[in-house]
Amino acid sequence: MAIVFITGSTDGLGRAAAQSLIDQGHRVVLHARSADRAAAVADFASHAAGIVVGDLRSAVETKGIADQVNAIGRMDAIIHNAGVYTERSRGSSAEGHAGMLAINTLAPYMLTALIARPKRLVYLSSGLHRGGEGSLRDLDWTRRSWDAAKAYAESKLHAVALACALARRWPHVLSSGRPERRFCVVLTIIRLDFNRAPTMDGERPGRKTDRQDAGTADAENSAGSIRPLRAFLSGIDLE
Repeated sequence: MAIVFITGSTDGLGRAAAQSLIDQGHRVVLHARSADRAAAVADFASHAAGIVVGDLRSAVETKGIADQVNAIGRMDAIIHNAGVYTERSRGSSAEGHAGMLAINTLAPYMLTALIARPKRLVYLSSGLHRGGEGSLRDLDWTRRSWDAAKAYAESKLHAVALACALARRWPHVLSSGRPERRFCVVLTIIRLDFNRAPTMDGERPGRKTDRQDAGTADAENSAGSIRPLRAFLSGIDLE
């Protein structure tokens, strides 16, 4: 069976994906933002192949995550799931970047570059990427007035752009069983609830808030949110 690394996998979509893969017999390496977060999911982590710790807002800690993953061994697949949705202000990482840019855009790029290349890469995006600004001017929101919705849309567009660029540069890295589909960006419409345990079915609507580890993904229409991700995960052949 395969070994898969999933960022932001102690809660929400990431945890649900991890559970689905574990149930299929795959080995999963989890990621937690902090040691406290990792300790809080110790029972769940006991079923995983390992857990790495680091805050994606920090470039130093992101590099540390890559080192931890590489120390475990080469992954068969990596799912870049972690992200933030609403940030009340631009914020600032240790390196001075906008918090959302650091987590949603820079961290996946860094991890892709630093972790030993897997057989498959998956980047989770959003249909909101269509509202993203394509220009690279003021990418870090140092001149514009902060707009969380637009910043999020831009970060999801960055995920799509990264996946497309890598599809050209690394044609041997697959994202599905079909050779013509080199990479896959999963587009989902979800509502996030950070106060309940993860579910793969999305029974009730939740509320939106902000946390690095994605919360429970609950659908206004359950058939249109988590179930496509579950079908994608259950259908892939990682061998």
